[in-house]
Amino acid sequence: MKTTASPFHAGEREVQERLGVRGKIEVFARRVARNYLPDQHREFYEMLVPTENLNQVNSLVYGDRSHFADT
Repeated sequence: MKTTASPFHAGEREVQERLGVRGKIEVFARRVARNYLPDQHREFYEMLVPTENLNQVNSLVYGDRSHFADT
């Protein structure tokens, strides 16, 4: 049987270990966690974030401020 990487990042695993639930939560998460969003979730999240806001975020990340009204 092929083992895959944990669905949790190192910080999450550390907290789970401290709480004493690491083994239980890992078994559960491997059954239910996905590494992708189903189409219906993608469509839902796209409705929540207007494109103009994404342009502003991209501007901050890449340094292009032309999408801001005050420039």
